[in-house]
Amino acid sequence: LEFTGTNREIGITVPTEKRSEMFYQAAVNRWPASWFKWVERDSCFYLYNDTRCRVVSTHQQSKADGARVQGYNWSAHAGDELQDQGASADADIEMRGRSAPGGRYKRVNSATAKDDPDWRSFKDRVLATGKWELRKMLGPSSPFIWPSVWADRKLTLTSREYDRRVLAMDVGPERMRYPTWSRDLSVRPVPQIGAE
Repeated sequence: LEFTGTNREIGITVPTEKRSEMFYQAAVNRWPASWFKWVERDSCFYLYNDTRCRVVSTHQQSKADGARVQGYNWSAHAGDELQDQGASADADIEMRGRSAPGGRYKRVNSATAKDDPDWRSFKDRVLATGKWELRKMLGPSSPFIWPSVWADRKLTLTSREYDRRVLAMDVGPERMRYPTWSRDLSVRPVPQIGAE
């Protein structure tokens, strides 16, 4: 609403083309048709308040392709599943907000806890800046899902996967146990003669 009549653009990034289609379908199903016109060629919702929402997949086939978000100038950004877009994509997204009103590039991103040290390092780094804020919406707190779903997941998922997927806990591989590891079977002494 704050961009009404300003002819500004909001960037919406997703990790894959399939996610672009899912976002498009979710928006079309929920937004009143009187709010927008969709132009497939631009991958853009043209809102009738003189604002645009451009949907861009950040998936990059190769380094030669360049970043898909290059060249856009966004006043705000919404990112879906940021953990799958990567730190390099996020740097490109961050640069799109150079001329945000008053220099304040507002962003909102969804993310799911992920077993990935690069993701955890990125998250810790941006939170340490004090410019990002983490808001957790734990599965059982979601108003959109029946409570019985979470009770069923608690029965079918391992406790580690339940903690990660439902309770949004960082349960990195360094905390994993390896019950099949055996000192006798897994470690062998280096031979003193003839070792290579």
